[in-house]
Amino acid sequence: MANAVEPSESTLSGGELVGIHNDTFRRVVVPVCCLGSSDEALKVAKLVCRSSGGALRLVHVRTWDEHPPSAGRYFTETSEQATALLEKAVTKVWDEGLAASGIVLDAPRALAARALLEEAAEWGADVVVVTKPPRRLLGPLAGRISGRAIRTASCPVLVVAGEK
Repeated sequence: MANAVEPSESTLSGGELVGIHNDTFRRVVVPVCCLGSSDEALKVAKLVCRSSGGALRLVHVRTWDEHPPSAGRYFTETSEQATALLEKAVTKVWDEGLAASGIVLDAPRALAARALLEEAAEWGADVVVVTKPPRRLLGPLAGRISGRAIRTASCPVLVVAGEK
């Protein structure tokens, strides 16, 4: 089971991390999505990498829903849209002078968190940074990725509060 940490105002002082050793988290995984809900997690993940001199692994999980066998899978976005989203995020990180790579994964909607965590384990992540969604998001996936990450990740999980 992973350790979950929620950064406080004292942890994030003036845009810098306080109380985290500079070389603790050198391989940082963060999910990115098209809804902007991962923006806060990405911001903190970049701070962690800047502090440690580490590298970011941005992961976008392109989800699909299974319909009756004859209908096949229904993806919520095309492969091109998913790739463009990830390329834009990776390029922004590169523009800030940080090392980053990215990957688009396909997974059933219910298994998106598992896909993210398997990628983190395979890549050898030192920490996974996820956003805890605001309470106003009551949809079926709200909190699913952060909750599953806290319970099942093979490395520490840094949970960042989403925009209110």
